[in-house]
Order: sequence, then structure tokens, then C-alpha cells
Amino acid sequence: MSDKYKPQALDVDKMGGMFDSLEKVQTQQAGLARIEIESYDKGYKKALDDARSALQSNMYEFKPSVATDTPAAISSDSQDTVKQVLYQLCKELGIDGSDIYETDLSIEIKCAELAKRITKILSKS
Repeated sequence: MSDKYKPQALDVDKMGGMFDSLEKVQTQQAGLARIEIESYDKGYKKALDDARSALQSNMYEFKPSVATDTPAAISSDSQDTVKQVLYQLCKELGIDGSDIYETDLSIEIKCAELAKRITKILSKS
């Protein structure tokens, strides 16, 4: 007796096809999830690279003022660039940062606040 048991009340071939379909859908969903994770990771790394580049650029250097011991004023173009970098970082990391990049706070304070939020996110994962 080499025949396998086959229930008579079920269409085994049809159910086998449904299982194959479910497996195919799961494989596709897993592939999409991998792509999403890779995309997030790529965006995260790009945001960090952009931030590193901004820190290493000559657009802004800390030059204490003799009278106030605060950073010297930077051009509005440089301020816009910093705002754009902070915006992109927040966007890529999924952080609501409008209160950071839309304020007139110093760059050091903005970066410190963003660093706190990134640290908080990383500590949760």
C-alpha cells in the first residue's frame, strides 16, 4: 500500500494550490520588507553622511566673539543649508524636528536637541 491517505471531503489539490499561493505571497512580502529595511538603512546612512559633511565643511566655524563668547554670525545661505541638513536628517529618521530646524536657536543647541532625540530612538531599539 504505497498510496497516501487522501481525504474525500476536501479538494486536496485545490488546497495545495492555495498553500502554494500563500507561500508565494509571503515570499513577496518578505522581499518587500527587506527592500523597505534596506531603503531605510540607506537613507539613514545618507543622512548621517550629510551631517558629517556639513560638520566638516567650511560653511561654519565656531569663532567665539570677544564680547559675548558666542559663535560669530553666519550667512543666511549657510543658515539655510544647515536648516536643510537638519530637515533631511529628521525626515530620514522619522523625527518630528520642525521645532528644531525652524527656530532661531544656535546650531549647537539644534544639534544637541537632535542628538538627544536620535539617542532616545536608538535606546528604544
